[in-house]
Amino acid sequence: VGGSMGYIYAVSSANGGLTWSSPVATSGSYNFTNSEAVLVDGTVYIVTVSSSGAYLLKYDVSAGSWSDPLLLDGTATFASISTNGGSALSAFTGNSTSVLYRVSQDLGATWSSPSTISSSETNAAFITLGPAFMNTFAFSLWTSGSSSPYSVKFAAMPATVPTAATSDASWSQPGLSPYEYYFLHESE
Repeated sequence: VGGSMGYIYAVSSANGGLTWSSPVATSGSYNFTNSEAVLVDGTVYIVTVSSSGAYLLKYDVSAGSWSDPLLLDGTATFASISTNGGSALSAFTGNSTSVLYRVSQDLGATWSSPSTISSSETNAAFITLGPAFMNTFAFSLWTSGSSSPYSVKFAAMPATVPTAATSDASWSQPGLSPYEYYFLHESE
């Protein structure tokens, strides 16, 4: 997968790089320099940005085709994606004032509502190579500030939404908060 502002092209090789397929372009124009990609079971998942926000693109390597783009965030100017190697994807998106996070448990077919990581940034810019899963967390780094020295910000978010978060039972009921003990002695 390669490109810059314009079409994103994908090529693949079935023989270890001796020969390559013809390039297959996306149907739309994207800023690939503010994007991230992961490969899961023969499909490349890209979160990329265009003038109208952040999109999820999927490239099926065996079929040699792109899916229709899925709009994730209409205000984003940078984006990143990560996977646990299974069916979970996490996406960080942001613009100059805010950073958002969302999770898909079904390889991008559906997504959680966006969670705001920060809404008080000054000229936020994405600087990581992408969030990475470590155990069950996704990580992201970005800078904030109008001039040097910039603030470097860090976020670690759960990559898997615990069942209690989506059930009818409240998190406040005993035994339903898996992180309650961990944060018991923490304060801001």
